[in-house]
Amino acid sequence: MIIDSFQPGSQETYQQDGAGSHGTASNNHPASFTLTNDNTYFTALVASSAAVPIVAAMITVAVYVAPFPANWHLWIAVPLGAIITLITWLLFAIPCRRFASAIYANRCSYGSLINQLRDLRARLHVLDDRQQGKSGAPPSDTCKIALEEAHTWCDDIEWELTCKGLCWLLATGYINMWKLLHHAEEALIEVEPIEAVINTAVHDELCLQNSNISNSEVLLDKLRMAVKKMSPSAAVYLTKQSREQEASSNPQSQGNQSRSDTEAEARTTLREVRRTLNEYRDNLWEGLIHTRNRLMMIVVITGFLAYILLSLYIVLNVGPKYVVAGTTFFLVGAIVGLFNRLHLETQSNTAVNDYGLSMARVIATPLLSGLAAVGSVLVITLLTGAMETSAAQKILLEDLPSIYSISPWHIILAAIFGLAPNLLIGMLQQKAESYKSDIQSSKAT
Repeated sequence: MIIDSFQPGSQETYQQDGAGSHGTASNNHPASFTLTNDNTYFTALVASSAAVPIVAAMITVAVYVAPFPANWHLWIAVPLGAIITLITWLLFAIPCRRFASAIYANRCSYGSLINQLRDLRARLHVLDDRQQGKSGAPPSDTCKIALEEAHTWCDDIEWELTCKGLCWLLATGYINMWKLLHHAEEALIEVEPIEAVINTAVHDELCLQNSNISNSEVLLDKLRMAVKKMSPSAAVYLTKQSREQEASSNPQSQGNQSRSDTEAEARTTLREVRRTLNEYRDNLWEGLIHTRNRLMMIVVITGFLAYILLSLYIVLNVGPKYVVAGTTFFLVGAIVGLFNRLHLETQSNTAVNDYGLSMARVIATPLLSGLAAVGSVLVITLLTGAMETSAAQKILLEDLPSIYSISPWHIILAAIFGLAPNLLIGMLQQKAESYKSDIQSSKAT
């Protein structure tokens, strides 16, 4: 597979093939570049942080409720659980360091990036040969600038792909690389042959036709008029013709323009249309990634807070049987919520790469559902067992551990309220599905 053959550091093969004559990104990166975070171990710790509070809670509860003959395990459960978890976390992070590189953090996006980057390099190689062997008039300054921009952005992408850091785990690095790649493709519209530009314009028209971009009709009009100016015969390949009254509103001014000026204006217009389309897609991808990162941050923070609360009750020595009861309610809610989430995920759109957002929802559900189940037993028991304010305060302050007893009624409560977090996660899923739908609508159909 191409994503396996393109290892970090192999970008110099472009230079060996002669496809990149504007500098070797892998050896001589742009002077304006600064190295991205290369702390792979820190990235690995972040990658595995979501599981830390869950593992710590499991170890702590196991030590606390274990039937040891002596009672020493009651007071050592929390520190022992924390120490074992910390050591496990530090050791487990070692093999997770690979996720700090672009090739392993998201293989799908990396493979697509490499495919398009190689295609772009091949096109630049042909354009360079044509520029060097051209015997006629020298290229315009606009063409030189566009060609240099494309080379620079390709070099930047190659250099960034060799770097390692947290940006790949958070997927923000991929979005930045896609933006650079799109800028390079837009620049080529200024210098590529008319046939290639027309091909790009026809594809962009198909992308814009059913898209949810607010000004898609305006963009379509500009694209069609630009294509007609560049090559009137190519307008027949568009799904609709341009508005004749606008294209020929001022024939005298058109007659005063040279063919090269008209073509340059059309290329600029097509480049702006492509830029608008790319920005629309990139913003949607960025929205998906930010949603995923925020959800995972909530999971990590909530997990650590829940572990602190569990440790507090264990330090207060509430009794193993109450801890077992609370753990049972947590597991019941987590299992019910997880199965419901898996069912809902089968109905989501999988045609668009969401950079792990669907997996983040699956990871968040057991934790939130388990906490909702534990909290529901407390709240419902207080409401049903103490109708008067004074009685409720007495139960809450003096006999809180007695609330957590395993009974069919409490198990049913935990199962029912284990479904509650899916309402919140479902709202996030609807927002994510709207992002995916908008991305799908901007693809050629």
